[in-house]
Amino acid sequence: MKNFYFFFLLCFTYSLSFSLDSQRISSPTEFVKQPFDVIHYDLTLDLTAAPKAEMNGLCKIKLNWSENPDTCKFYFHLRGLEVDSVFYENVRVNAVAVEDESSATFHYEIAPPVGLGKDSIIISIYYSGLATAELGSGDWGGVQSTSTSLYALGVGFMNNYVSATQHWMPCYDHPSDKATFSGNFIVKNEHSVASIGELLSIEDKGENRVFKWVHNIPCATYLYTFAVDSYCPIEIEGASVPIIIYSLAKDTIACGSVFRKVPDMLDAFSSRFGDYPFEKVGYVLTSKGSMEHQTMISYAESLAWTGYNSNDSLNLTAAHELAHQWFGNYVTCLDFRDAWLNEGFATFCEAIWYEHLFGYNKYLEHISSKIREYLRNVRFEGALPLYDFPRESPSSNYPNTIYSKGAAVVAMLRYELGDSLFFLASQEYLNSLAFGNATTELLQKIFEKVAGKNLSWFFDQWAYGLGYPMIYVTAEKVFKENGLIDVQINIKQEQPKSYGAYMNLPIEMTFIRGAEKTDQTIVLDDIEQNFVFEDIPDFSSIVFNSGSNVRSLFELRNLIITEVPSFSENPEEIAIYPNPANSVINIKLNSTTNPNISISLHNELGDLVYSFKTEEASSSNFIHQINAKELNKGVYFIKIHNGAKVFTEKLILL
Repeated sequence: MKNFYFFFLLCFTYSLSFSLDSQRISSPTEFVKQPFDVIHYDLTLDLTAAPKAEMNGLCKIKLNWSENPDTCKFYFHLRGLEVDSVFYENVRVNAVAVEDESSATFHYEIAPPVGLGKDSIIISIYYSGLATAELGSGDWGGVQSTSTSLYALGVGFMNNYVSATQHWMPCYDHPSDKATFSGNFIVKNEHSVASIGELLSIEDKGENRVFKWVHNIPCATYLYTFAVDSYCPIEIEGASVPIIIYSLAKDTIACGSVFRKVPDMLDAFSSRFGDYPFEKVGYVLTSKGSMEHQTMISYAESLAWTGYNSNDSLNLTAAHELAHQWFGNYVTCLDFRDAWLNEGFATFCEAIWYEHLFGYNKYLEHISSKIREYLRNVRFEGALPLYDFPRESPSSNYPNTIYSKGAAVVAMLRYELGDSLFFLASQEYLNSLAFGNATTELLQKIFEKVAGKNLSWFFDQWAYGLGYPMIYVTAEKVFKENGLIDVQINIKQEQPKSYGAYMNLPIEMTFIRGAEKTDQTIVLDDIEQNFVFEDIPDFSSIVFNSGSNVRSLFELRNLIITEVPSFSENPEEIAIYPNPANSVINIKLNSTTNPNISISLHNELGDLVYSFKTEEASSSNFIHQINAKELNKGVYFIKIHNGAKVFTEKLILL
């Protein structure tokens, strides 16, 4: 059931091996290769008490053994519900609870009966009880109940185990083991059930009905869901696959409006990333949401009415969750250290949706909004890496960083490669790992292969590294006789050392004078760098990250623009610039022939901190630079002797 190319890359990347003596369960942030592979879940679940969360179920788990089962164990997760009995094939066995329910790796283990050494077997688990929401400080994931509905959300934001399907179904609840699914949901006659896959049948059973949902495409368990209520499904026309919205009668008008562009969303993503990979697009309105369950997206009911009342059919949330069907569902992170692969790409696809409708400038505007969002939130959330980020408060299982910074990083990768290579590499990533799992390392290898270049520098600083660049900019304008100017731009990075230095960073500057705008893009590849633009029109201001080419993740901490008059206009003056200065002080004298030029720099206390003297006469402009990097910030006085003339000027070092 698993993609061959995926396993080849996975084994190559991790050099995985399995030892019978050391079998242990995977944690949410660790993948441990198991001797079993779950192939299919066949669930029968009695939900006739809905909207109460009381349930009785039988889950038949079909799995393959890759090792001798006599010496192995099978693991499954189930929280808040009671295991009534377990059968291995037709033999009753014990399911032993391992660790406390507060543990991230709480689970049950089964030792197969000795002598039933089949490669493929079925384990039947009977269970019952009152289903619960996620444990811990949050209550988003797990099973939710309202006055009319009962539904499940597949992950938790604040729990320590992330996957929350284990709150309603026994399963190996880890994204690395994807399986097909069939669900027989028993509900009262007045209720309907929305779930993943295709609705195969509805069978009347007196006061009850049985909804049979079948999904014959491998799916990570955290992407399973069910929702029970008195739904009135509506179908959105105009797409090659069915688009079905499950809503209550009172919400159908709003849904018809806010979801009407979903066919266009499908076009936007399939034209760039390949055909939609599943049998339907489904949305179900829930009181909490939104969540990208495979083919049945939970969508917050309040968003439908907010969008309807504001006549918003762009519906970014619907687009974001739909994009997950490619990034997160078709290809799923191997474990939750790589959750940014899901959320970063899906948030980036919001900008692709804008680009599809309105053009590239709208794409850039949305990426800009994500950069601003990240810079606002990082002050609260802290600087986190995209890969394997800490989860303690104020972070969580899904911190803002992996959404907003993740989108900005994907956008910068697009700019680095160019459109043709970026979208070709994205399709190769999806196709080669189809219905399998991915890691950041695998993403990098695939993009490097397609692009034919080493991208270690990019992933080291943006995926594995902390934070973002903080830059300080000084711009020195030198006026020329032809009416144009030369401008020297000094850019210096001064972020915390733990962030590291950022290289190959594209920075787009827009020089503005009245209604006139000129874009210039440079690439910063050092901790401090100078750039010169010659013979350009004068400008009154510089704006960063607002041009027509690229948006990069950095924070502009300071911008100083200084002016140096031309010598023809000030024939007797000495130019000392920039002032205030940062790291370099420039001194120019016009056409001096004096052989005795001396320069001294004093601090506020009068102490001499720098001196220079020349005895070489010059018939051209005299130019001298003082390296001020080693000097303390503060006020200084510079004195220049040019023959009989003495010049003194106050200077500020930043």
